[in-house]
Amino acid sequence: MSASRAKRGFTLAELLVGLVVTSIVMTAVASIFIGVQRSYQAETEVKVITENGRGAMLFLERVLPLAGYGLDPRVAFDVAGTLARDNQDVKNVTYSPAQPAMTGPTNTIVSDELAFRFRDPAFLRVGRLNSSGTSLMVDTALGVALPVGKLLMVGCQGGASYSMVRVGTAVGSGATSVTVAAAGAPFTANSDDCLTATGGSSPWVFLVQEHRLRIVNLGGRPWLVSFRDLTASVTDLSLDNFDPIASDVEVFQVAFGMNHGRPTLTCTGCLTAPDSGGNWIVGDTSGETFFAQPSGVLGTLPDYRTGYEKLERFQAHPANIRSVHLALVLRSSRLSPTGRTNTSSDPIFNYAAPTPAFDGFHRAFFHTAISTPNLLSRTGFMPALRSAADTRDLNSWGG
Repeated sequence: MSASRAKRGFTLAELLVGLVVTSIVMTAVASIFIGVQRSYQAETEVKVITENGRGAMLFLERVLPLAGYGLDPRVAFDVAGTLARDNQDVKNVTYSPAQPAMTGPTNTIVSDELAFRFRDPAFLRVGRLNSSGTSLMVDTALGVALPVGKLLMVGCQGGASYSMVRVGTAVGSGATSVTVAAAGAPFTANSDDCLTATGGSSPWVFLVQEHRLRIVNLGGRPWLVSFRDLTASVTDLSLDNFDPIASDVEVFQVAFGMNHGRPTLTCTGCLTAPDSGGNWIVGDTSGETFFAQPSGVLGTLPDYRTGYEKLERFQAHPANIRSVHLALVLRSSRLSPTGRTNTSSDPIFNYAAPTPAFDGFHRAFFHTAISTPNLLSRTGFMPALRSAADTRDLNSWGG
């Protein structure tokens, strides 16, 4: 009888039961696979914005401590800017899918601006200006290509006088002659005869690096970029005078930690604090505005010779910046595949974020404070330089 049943095969009911069981198993496997894929995609989005944010912070932590190196501390930071520096609305960002409508700036993409300078510690050439200050000659090849607008400092031996010029015509790394023009504000023109000297009295040529960081709209996405020329337009992106730092930066906020005297300091006329929040950090409180760039900043105090305990060291002045506080919010470029609902940016520093709306984007928040030790300098920022032929002391060239 058992042999007979084996020959007749499965009944229709048995086949249906088997099909149902197989379907259940396949559905479960497919659901698990889809869930794993969604989780993988979500984690990938988080990884991307985390890496972008970490890359931006690493860049800032590497270059920002150099602010003011080899320069007059009063011109280390540019707090004037070519646009309003505070909470600029970055227009026409076209996230896809679009962010839900909110009260406030377009797409809630807002940006402060951070601009600073430092002398390149790896660049030093012997050279001189011509008598009209329109051409710069160097004794050996530059070694680096110089774009239009690049800032150079020509300094007399002994550090007695210097002149700041900008490149007028781009040159390659092998060039020994550069068309230049006076740098203009905030620098003052100098026509000292030592700037055109030859031979053992030739001045030195230094390269000055500049960075102006802010968010711009690149192809419909918000990018944190660094402009390489503080006088160039930050609205005409066709000039290609910037370096991209990080993509999908939704908020970029800056605050300045100011010089704060020790508790026992007796400073006649010194401020309790130069900021409305009373914590010696300008720009970290809702509604708090930055201080203005002093008119003719090189004619104001403190300069590098001002004593550490003088009243001028405790005013709201660019030379008194001792740290820069930075906050970034990065947003994923795609909706979360897991269907999670995430809120938009909270208020950060002096940016009052609009009422949060739930959406499906991932966000990552980064915050750091970076010290600026070079602004503490009280030594001549133009050191006495000499060459072997004319007893120049190269050991002091770095300041």
